[in-house]
Amino acid sequence: MHSKVHPNWAKAAVAACAALALAAKCGEAQLAISGSSGEFGIRRVGSTTTKTFIITNSGDGDALLRLVTLTDPDPFGAFSLEGSTCLTDGTIPKNGGTCTLAVTFRPEAEATSRTAVRVNYYWEQAPFYYDLHLNLSGTGIVSDKVPTTLSDGPAYAFGPVTLGQSATKTFTFTNDWYEDVLLGVVTDAGLGLDAPFSLRGGSCAKSGALPAPSSCTLDIAFSPAVSGVASDTLNLQYRWALSGLQEVVSLPLTGRGVR
Repeated sequence: MHSKVHPNWAKAAVAACAALALAAKCGEAQLAISGSSGEFGIRRVGSTTTKTFIITNSGDGDALLRLVTLTDPDPFGAFSLEGSTCLTDGTIPKNGGTCTLAVTFRPEAEATSRTAVRVNYYWEQAPFYYDLHLNLSGTGIVSDKVPTTLSDGPAYAFGPVTLGQSATKTFTFTNDWYEDVLLGVVTDAGLGLDAPFSLRGGSCAKSGALPAPSSCTLDIAFSPAVSGVASDTLNLQYRWALSGLQEVVSLPLTGRGVR
């Protein structure tokens, strides 16, 4: 949405433009923002993420940038516009001219930050000042509080299993947040499993992505070939789709083979 504020010279400008009766002298600027969403998702506290947005002027008048700034910056100061070419007192040429907004999100606190970019502009003989807005939001979180879980922790024991037979347990991996995750390689090697432990199936093995919020399953078997206690650790690797954070959730496993 554009918002409009009358400058002191508005009426005189309109009259002058009408008197000239020449479209080239009265060309309007038309600005639009393209690029990905202004939602930065979950970011580790102390990390830096930058998104680039393109402002295009499709009108037949140059856009004169009166002000490019953040409105009501959040108290944590997580957002900045360093590296932008859309600058206060700058110009975006008519008929397809562009400039870039480089928005950086660097959370320093475990909190959600919200603000917006305000681009205030006009053109020669414009009757108003116009605003273009881009809403921004992002959440800072510390790594050990990333909201995913693997069921049956903090460790799981299969108990005694007769040699040559198998016991299978279904574990549930849950993503309780609002950001999708991309799963790592879901194989014996990808999960860090060695015999007598192995992957037998489950929905996590059938899809590389897990929407938020939802769950998937891992069917893990214990198949002892020798007597005694065996141990291993189930390691499911994943990456947050928006933030790119690489994480792993682990579950120690034990089992005892008996004759």
